[in-house]
Amino acid sequence: MQECLSCHAQFKDFKELAIHIATSKTGHAKGKKWAARYLLKVKYLDSKKDKPLRGILTDQEKQNKQACKDEISGKLDMVTTICPLCNQRALQSLPVEYTICPQVWKVKGMFVIYCEYCRK
Repeated sequence: MQECLSCHAQFKDFKELAIHIATSKTGHAKGKKWAARYLLKVKYLDSKKDKPLRGILTDQEKQNKQACKDEISGKLDMVTTICPLCNQRALQSLPVEYTICPQVWKVKGMFVIYCEYCRK
């Protein structure tokens, strides 16, 4: 049995006590922060229980996963790049597969990639 320190009401567990403190209109000022944190943790842990467990992959799923991997040739292409943070232009060597991809972010024909200084 858990007891409320403000009104001395009895509750069977901490969750009910936290709900009591959080929903009270007057008083319980010292416990409001604790109740909010406790209910947030309880909500997170309850949602974690509801998630299904991850199963083991079958042999067919393993083969499909291996089949969808892309092979990189290892060839590099020298291209002009621009940094989105400092707008510094530079020549960088990028994989050929990246340079021929149509979805790559470009600005005025230059590839947008962080420069060496901004990566750190």
